[in-house]
Amino acid sequence: MGPYWLVLALLFALAMAPVVLTVLAGQTAERLGCTITDGIVAPCLDNGVDRTEELQTGLGALWYVLITWPAAIVATVVWLGVLVLHRGRFREEGAGHG
Repeated sequence: MGPYWLVLALLFALAMAPVVLTVLAGQTAERLGCTITDGIVAPCLDNGVDRTEELQTGLGALWYVLITWPAAIVATVVWLGVLVLHRGRFREEGAGHG
């Protein structure tokens, strides 16, 4: 069962990656005292280095949820189907030997 739980954890991590990136970018911008938007480009300096582009990209990552969540739902349904089939075959093999 270990590999099944590992695959499920990976599916969850991949689905949540855009949310995590967006939160981290937002927290970083807040820590630096910057306001990051899609339309207004104002410099966001971190130790003299402008991080505006990276932070805008990170905040824009939330749009990838529109791709990753449906894909993760489909992959989870497939994962569940494989799990059910595997468990059914395991029980059949166990019943035949008993």
